[in-house]
Amino acid sequence: MNQRKGIIPLFLTGLILLLTACSPQPVELETASPPPSPTPTPIPEETDPPAWTGQAADFTGEWHRTEGYIACPSTIEIANQTETGFDFSVEAYHYSHTGMAGGAAYFTSENTAFWRNDDPFDDIATGCLLFTMENGSLQMDELGWLPFGMNVSTYGTYTLGEPSYYTNGVIESLGPDRISLLQDVVGEDYETCVGFPLSIGSFEFSEVESPNGSGLFLEGFVPTMGYQQKIYFRDDGAVWVQFAPLVYSGKCYTNRPGEDIPDFLLFEAGENS
Repeated sequence: MNQRKGIIPLFLTGLILLLTACSPQPVELETASPPPSPTPTPIPEETDPPAWTGQAADFTGEWHRTEGYIACPSTIEIANQTETGFDFSVEAYHYSHTGMAGGAAYFTSENTAFWRNDDPFDDIATGCLLFTMENGSLQMDELGWLPFGMNVSTYGTYTLGEPSYYTNGVIESLGPDRISLLQDVVGEDYETCVGFPLSIGSFEFSEVESPNGSGLFLEGFVPTMGYQQKIYFRDDGAVWVQFAPLVYSGKCYTNRPGEDIPDFLLFEAGENS
């Protein structure tokens, strides 16, 4: 797992730069009294706020989704907790797609709460957010439709500490020597043009043979953004980074400017996804 602090600011910066149960039945004994019926916990569809009052768990703080993919971070800020509920705001991502919501959430038990999107101008996003405190972690779930972008969700486990993310493994697979070579070839444009896409995008690796030698070839894109590019590391140290025509006008970075670009690095006209 890669751990990083401030994932939302870093992720935002990268995007801006890149774009401009059932329980077992009890055994019944003749002498046993029937167990008391449990009091059902109200659910959002059955109650109006306040749904429950009492001494609830402490939900306050800045919560970060953890154990998820690095391109899909989410942060929830909770404050002003009372015996009936709390105020919250959430910002979640699926690559470049975003989702934001906020308002007053209401308790349904000592460790659960809900928020219903009641925007009178939104007759489509009529869903609920469900908050559950479990062993010091915040669990989020959703019902219905919410005012988020495509594939954006708050679902998952959140921590008050440093979140942990898994990555696509591309940077790790290339290794420090190839990354250093890319940084030298691309220069000041590396982080925006190459580093950030490589860290979150979808890339395939292959070994290729060319008239001037063999090497490692990778091709990929960033979901929701396009941003297709091809990179070739020839075994003799030559490097090419080629972008699709609609990305940086098809710009090419290389440390072999006197050589023709290998044919397999070229894009067809109009190809950009």
